[in-house]
Amino acid sequence: MNIYSEFKPTYLYIKKHSVTGLLYFGKTYKADPIAYNGSGMHWQRHIAKHGVEHIETVWYCLFTNQEECTKFALMFSELHNIVKSPLWANMIYENGMGNGTPGRICTEETKHKIRLANSGKQFSDDVNKRKGSSGDKNGMFGVRRFGEMSPHYGIKHNEETINKLRIAASNRITSTCPHCYKVVDPANAKRWHFDKCKLLLT
Repeated sequence: MNIYSEFKPTYLYIKKHSVTGLLYFGKTYKADPIAYNGSGMHWQRHIAKHGVEHIETVWYCLFTNQEECTKFALMFSELHNIVKSPLWANMIYENGMGNGTPGRICTEETKHKIRLANSGKQFSDDVNKRKGSSGDKNGMFGVRRFGEMSPHYGIKHNEETINKLRIAASNRITSTCPHCYKVVDPANAKRWHFDKCKLLLT
């Protein structure tokens, strides 16, 4: 299956709230990206609280190729660290497809943004029952986001993109696990190393 077969011309954009300075990086199929306010949960709550009329469109660009759109969106998300940075309202990395980045572990900053976006939110008894169900009764049963279904499938970065990603990676905060001596980022350090390192637990 070709994940790019149903691609629609897509705008990537950067929105800014002129009062608070908060930024949001997103995508839209709409013909007028300037009139579109953005759809992220944390961003929507923020502009509802501080004023929709203060939204500015800082930048936008039309992409007619899904591979180029996805490559740019992921590269931009990595370079600007849009999930961890308090400057951005994004809760997930934008990939130009609207379904996030499969397999990415949520950091504490991301979890905090999700909690803020969902605070006071209530679901019906039917929705709560389905969310707690297992197997084919759960709405996510059978959803595959790996292999050919992954938005990363078949993508090969050019040298310019690789260099930008390399620079972004070199600026990340890392630490060395005292048990397995692997150099890891904070999210993986907390999840798999130090007190939870498999060499310590064996």
